[in-house]
Amino acid sequence: MKKYEKTEEDLAEKLISSNSLCVLATASLNGKPEAATIEYVYEGGDFYFVTKRGFVKYKNLKINPKASIVITEGKNTVQIDGVVKELKGDDANMASSIMTSKLGQDPKIYLGSEWKSFKFTPTEIRTGVFIKISSRFQFEE
Repeated sequence: MKKYEKTEEDLAEKLISSNSLCVLATASLNGKPEAATIEYVYEGGDFYFVTKRGFVKYKNLKINPKASIVITEGKNTVQIDGVVKELKGDDANMASSIMTSKLGQDPKIYLGSEWKSFKFTPTEIRTGVFIKISSRFQFEE
């Protein structure tokens, strides 16, 4: 069995920078969870993403800015807790430019009134590797 020989920081950086999809988990004020796959751009230590006004994650983030992101590739995973802020004005335009250049999307998608730009700032990052033991998987931190 081959073990991952890099540091946790290397694993986290590899997973974050080599992907553009993650699962974003949010919760309502009464604790009802919601998880959704989103497309993101990682720039300067923050994650940028957009969502529509009517989506559950948008409603949750407006009342509860705490969220988590999970990125998985094969048996490697990074779990990130953080705080989300809706971007407006010049900040939203900057996020739109970053996302357009990195994801190759039509810039109009990020500027419509239905779509809102957000910045996710990590507060805690954990990594792990799933290893097979017998017929069950266990998580090794």
